[in-house]
Amino acid sequence: MLPFLASALALLFADGLWRVAQWGPLTVWRGKRAPLLGTRTTTRGARRLALACLGVALILPGILPGFLSPGLVNVQGAGNARVSINPIVDIRARLLNNPAQEVFTVKASKVDATGETTPLTAAPYWRFAVDDVFDGRTWSPSDPQLAHGRTLAEQPIYELAPSPTANATQIRQTFTFEQFYQFQLPAAYQPVILDLAGERLRYDANTGVLFDTNGTHPGFTYTVTSELAAPTTTQLEGDDPALAQNASFYEQLPSNLPREITTIAQGLVRGKTSIFDQIEAIKSYLRTFTYSTSVKAGHSANDILHFLTVAKAGYCEQFAGTMAVLLRALHIPARVAVGFTGGKLTDGVWHVDSGDAHAWVEVPFPTYGWLAFDPTPGRNNALATYDTTPALAGGTGGNQTNTPASCEDQIGIRGPESRSVGLCAPKEPNNGGGEPTSAPGARGRLEGSRGGANGGGTSVRKRLPIAAGVIGLLLLIAFAIPVAKIARRRLARRRATDPRALVLVAYRTMARQAADIGLGREPAETLWEYRTRLKERIASLDGDLDRLTRLAGHAAYADAQLTDEDAALAGASSQEVSRAIRRSAGVGQRVVGWFRVERHPRV
Repeated sequence: MLPFLASALALLFADGLWRVAQWGPLTVWRGKRAPLLGTRTTTRGARRLALACLGVALILPGILPGFLSPGLVNVQGAGNARVSINPIVDIRARLLNNPAQEVFTVKASKVDATGETTPLTAAPYWRFAVDDVFDGRTWSPSDPQLAHGRTLAEQPIYELAPSPTANATQIRQTFTFEQFYQFQLPAAYQPVILDLAGERLRYDANTGVLFDTNGTHPGFTYTVTSELAAPTTTQLEGDDPALAQNASFYEQLPSNLPREITTIAQGLVRGKTSIFDQIEAIKSYLRTFTYSTSVKAGHSANDILHFLTVAKAGYCEQFAGTMAVLLRALHIPARVAVGFTGGKLTDGVWHVDSGDAHAWVEVPFPTYGWLAFDPTPGRNNALATYDTTPALAGGTGGNQTNTPASCEDQIGIRGPESRSVGLCAPKEPNNGGGEPTSAPGARGRLEGSRGGANGGGTSVRKRLPIAAGVIGLLLLIAFAIPVAKIARRRLARRRATDPRALVLVAYRTMARQAADIGLGREPAETLWEYRTRLKERIASLDGDLDRLTRLAGHAAYADAQLTDEDAALAGASSQEVSRAIRRSAGVGQRVVGWFRVERHPRV
């Protein structure tokens, strides 16, 4: 932004200076010179006008009716700006939101077979959207508005068609919204019963997404009951995702996907006999990477390859998108889910803020439906009983931390194969809740925007492009000065159409080149006085300077007609004098002279 503003101001100044120059010279022969602005005589009126305009700008608003009064129409709404999450994965901005804004609260409880409820002490992910199409540039939903979903007829309670699940745990959630504006309604996956009256709703049983055409708003509330599949690891090892309904759709990848991504995926699962073990191997490997929101945003195939082979650091979107692509490269159906982690449990209520925004991977199992797998370091779905990643104590609610096994044990690859795909990356410590942090005490989900060891580094990274832009702008301006001088001198020669003008151009060119090394003409100095001073300073000047001075005097003040031979003689003499003047100066003095800004000629 700063380089852009500086460039705009420089352009406006140059344009204004050019327009003023059309009225005549910016300097005169008489009067004391004011730096950069010509003479005091020519700028006195401009300064007075500028001071008058400044005074009006400072005083006039204060005497106008309505100054500092509240607006007649509130166009910003009450309270803080609302939060929304684009289902075309757009989470990084929320992770960097400082301060984090509470978006909704959830009162959740487990429902047993008799209908008795028990408050949840560990929360699942609150999921609201699915990205199931990868076009090589980004992940996006195939039906973002649920145009092909089922429209629910208005009724107090909606019975949603559940997916085929076994060993399910039923939980009931009551959502109350704060500053969260979203058409998709969050819920633990998979929702089966919805209690929400007076709304126009659509539902897609395949994705489990609820869509309210009116959108959420502060005070908006509803209750939803979900069934969470709870299979064991052994049960999943005998279930093949490739046999799930419409599995081929969730295996699609662009034809131009870099071959290296498939090679990496194949190396990671070598030796794994079951699909579940292959999924876990890829997830565990990505958990050895570093969590960071300060990396460059990007979700394309090339960004994924860079993430896997070079950066090995990113935020939840990049981890989830990369894992889904790796799975599809192995013909394992997968998609990216978007939502929030459980939040913070206070007095029996889960408080979810914008920093809890998250993305993870879902894989379909014919017997148990779509199951969540989270490759982001430090995150795991507390109610996913099949998650084999060990969890450490000290987590907040359901968001416990994870300590993966050694790199080789996670991946099942040893020796040269590990090195061939660039395995193993250092892990960042985490704070036992939310995303990992770069330093103890910092909130991981807001990493890079708040305190901690990484906060200063991120601030420096943000300033580096600005500093580079300013330096680049200054270099561009400096380079433009000698180019503009050369162009101006050549243009002056082309515009000279008669011998008199050619002689004057030759003299001005010599005088400007002399001024570049500090030997320019002084105010009110005659041509002969200037000639005498130059010869005193530079002994090598001979008859060429005398000849050029005589011809310039005739061209400027005499009525005698000059010939083409006189113009040619003046041009040749100007070149010889200019060479002698440049030779008399040092290299440094000549270089500095390239960047001297020329003033309006006096002859």
